Amino acid sequence: MLEHAGVPKSDVAKWVGFTTTITATCAGLMGVIWGMASDSMGRKRVILLELNLMLVFVFLFGFSQHLALLVLFRALIGLVSGSVGIMRTMIAELVPEKLLQPYAFSILPTVETIGSGFGPAIGGLLARPAEHYPGIFGRIGLFKMFPFALSSVASSCVVAFAITMASSSLRETQPGRKDSPDDGLMIAKILSSVWALRTRKADIRPEVVDETTALLGDTIEDVEEVLEQRAAELVGRWKSVISPQPILLVLISGVMSMHTVAFDSLFPVLLHLPKQHLKGNPDVHLPFKFSSGLGLGKLPSALLPFY
Repeated sequence: MLEHAGVPKSDVAKWVGFTTTITATCAGLMGVIWGMASDSMGRKRVILLELNLMLVFVFLFGFSQHLALLVLFRALIGLVSGSVGIMRTMIAELVPEKLLQPYAFSILPTVETIGSGFGPAIGGLLARPAEHYPGIFGRIGLFKMFPFALSSVASSCVVAFAITMASSSLRETQPGRKDSPDDGLMIAKILSSVWALRTRKADIRPEVVDETTALLGDTIEDVEEVLEQRAAELVGRWKSVISPQPILLVLISGVMSMHTVAFDSLFPVLLHLPKQHLKGNPDVHLPFKFSSGLGLGKLPSALLPFY
């Protein structure tokens, strides 16, 4: 995609690393801000806001053909990618039992690992569809003009599915907002009741929210007690975070992420670059035999993640 935007082959690896870095940097800078926003606005609202913005940015990213636009949309995608901390907080609030929390927290990185494996495969499979699948997309001028648009459209559909599932199934977990009215959940209940009525032919009336429904499931005393506890914990929260043990865990996680992300970014570039001759090449100064490329640029890019 960078080559299509006019970046020289000798600078592709540098810009691949830069775009990956700017996405991760923006996500790291906004992570705490999105977390603070979820404390005031609600967990579910912030997650839905991030997903909707991500849908727009991912969709427009596939239609970018200039280096400045590619970097801009990569940065914007990073700015709206700070929901990992919010989701972990929701897991902790959904599973208050300490014995079950390790199992619950292991689900999120497992799903993330599966997505990071299938995501590049889907992106490579749908890249340049007019060239790789001329019988299906060869006559569509849009995919000839924007060869990476189909990958972004498919990614946007995945995000749209996530928005649908989050709005219709995800419950608010923030104290004081757990039982507040939720239009998405109410519509999901109505649709499920209608579907059950059609399938079972039973007289099922969906639950609706009227003027007699309590806005808060907890009592006022419980809400005030929770707010007082949060205000008391706010003072010592940063002191508990900035301590040797959390800092050590953050450093270990950062070092591991640095190596894995660097490998994931540079390995496809290595596969795409042509082979170089080791003898008599002034660009090669390595004490061991190592080729700078494997010459797989002519193969369909869908094969690169599986190589």
